[in-house]
Amino acid sequence: MKNYNEVANSVFVRRDKYETEKKNRRRFIAKTVTPICCICLVALLGVGVWQGGLFENKSTQIANDSIYPGEVDHYGPNESPSKNKIVINNITSFSADRSKLNFELKQDDFVKMDKAEINDYYGIEIFPTVPSDIKEWEDEFYGIYRKDGGSGDVYWDQTVLNYSNEDFTRSVNIEIKKGSLPVLDYGFGKSSEEKSIINTWEVVIGYSESSGYHAIFMYKNVGFCVNAKGVSQDEFIAVLSSILK
Repeated sequence: MKNYNEVANSVFVRRDKYETEKKNRRRFIAKTVTPICCICLVALLGVGVWQGGLFENKSTQIANDSIYPGEVDHYGPNESPSKNKIVINNITSFSADRSKLNFELKQDDFVKMDKAEINDYYGIEIFPTVPSDIKEWEDEFYGIYRKDGGSGDVYWDQTVLNYSNEDFTRSVNIEIKKGSLPVLDYGFGKSSEEKSIINTWEVVIGYSESSGYHAIFMYKNVGFCVNAKGVSQDEFIAVLSSILK
């Protein structure tokens, strides 16, 4: 039984091996650790600054001819404006808080699920539509952790989805948690940031030259953190739209 820090260390060791073999053989190395390990993989998408604020120097990258003013938690199906509002906040640095990740997961508590079962658990379709050249990683698995050997209360249900193209220059990573935003080991989003509206739902979107696009949002009581590198802005918005149906 390992705590988060021990698991995280093993992820960074495997990541170094993964990068070396990827360059030599240009092939995928299957993931063999539990879903909690994937929490760290978001940081490996290019997030390298661990202090300071997050979104600064806001700028509107895309806007249509009807931007809805104000902020709300989300719109109901009969209450929303017909137009989207897309605002990209420039990310200048990230902050870290790993205190929330110091806990243990017991392998005997893991309840493995297929795609239909994990969708049923969240109550929505969690799998996005991504660009055609970006594929889901092989050997992905899904599930939740329940106390008492998998029969008790749920104590961890954060799911990670990974997609990339063949040479790993384009990638999409998504973390999902029921009832709240995913637990992350880096700061992401503040209440003061300007929000986008996609298909009537409120989203915080940011962009960094080093790490690409990032978005956080709640959708039907499910929290999402979406990260993408090497994709265009239109492609990233399309991925978000495929989730926020």
